[in-house]
Amino acid sequence: MNNEIKDHLYANLEKVAIVTDPFPYFYMCDVLPAQYYEKLIAGLPVNESYDRFPAPYESRLGLDLSRKTLDKFPEGGRAIWEEFEAWIHSQEFLDKIAAKFQPFLDVNASYRKEQLKKAATSPSTVRIEPRSLLVRDYSNFAISPHTDSGSKTIVGAFYLPKDEAQKPFGTSFYRARNPAFTDWDSERFEYADFEVAYTAEYVPNSMLFFMKCDHSFHGVEQREYSNTGRDVLFWTPAIAGKQITDKPLSLPTELFLKKGGFLNQVKKLFA
Repeated sequence: MNNEIKDHLYANLEKVAIVTDPFPYFYMCDVLPAQYYEKLIAGLPVNESYDRFPAPYESRLGLDLSRKTLDKFPEGGRAIWEEFEAWIHSQEFLDKIAAKFQPFLDVNASYRKEQLKKAATSPSTVRIEPRSLLVRDYSNFAISPHTDSGSKTIVGAFYLPKDEAQKPFGTSFYRARNPAFTDWDSERFEYADFEVAYTAEYVPNSMLFFMKCDHSFHGVEQREYSNTGRDVLFWTPAIAGKQITDKPLSLPTELFLKKGGFLNQVKKLFA
């Protein structure tokens, strides 16, 4: 990967501010150099390379992005996606994004204690499995408010349209009408019980990152969308109790913990 391409994203990352309402997130435009972005979207797979999601989400096609699935990309686009996949699943990329959310990640400490014990790879680090999913959503796709699975840490949605024709077809963030309502297990809830706090515009070369927590309610609104297909790459590094991929990453355990005694408990496992 050309360092100029990385530096383009990292420079934008440095400038963008974290928004904390309704939960920590940031949204960036001009994520990649324009020419690189054009080559990336030109190399996306055809529909037949994706798997269709089961009902009620059959308007979504999905393809896990990994080195094992690169043969599903058209020959002309395979090389650029190979280098892009290697970059976004690298320790370097994970460290950059995790550092941005560092002040907030310990808010989930009470939920993560057992998870962190199982994922410990040393007295001070936990295993992180890099995961990404390419999706292509058609006009009837919608998903009601949910918080995402508990193993996820930070979620990135890299929007990959050719133009701004589907601008409203972005991810929406929700605020529960009951301010005390939370959920860690990622059930799907009724739209009527929430209000839209923010919708990220689905425009070319933009990316939305947010932190999983017990009130990270997000989804896609039920609207009349164009049926040209919405291409999104979801980047979802997860705390993993066992090694799933052949190149697991890691993060410091203390990122996820309130200051106190639990880190010492983890260290005792390796004594």
